[in-house]
Amino acid sequence: MTSPEDKDFLASIDRLDEHCCAIYLEVPGSQIVFLQAIFEIYEAIAVPRTISVARSIMCLITTPSQLNDCLAILDAIRHNVNWRFLPKPSEADRELFHGYSKKGRAIHKRTI
Repeated sequence: MTSPEDKDFLASIDRLDEHCCAIYLEVPGSQIVFLQAIFEIYEAIAVPRTISVARSIMCLITTPSQLNDCLAILDAIRHNVNWRFLPKPSEADRELFHGYSKKGRAIHKRTI
């Protein structure tokens, strides 16, 4: 079982603002929909967001209080979904992924 103190887990957490954070994952394209369905069942835990099917990148947007629950669900489905933590993205990629600023919208035109 992955611990909340796991260095890969901690490196994947990106604090988006004071109320939410994102956990970045690499998930095979064929398994992204399954992982999304699992987290949509537990709708209060996290919102799954596909960043790039081509690059197999997705994130789970959640609150700090739900991080341990997200980790527990990820551990529970590890035998069905071959996921791994990704480090949080650079500032430019973060803006591209989430579109939080004018600069982010400007670079949103390039392909992920």
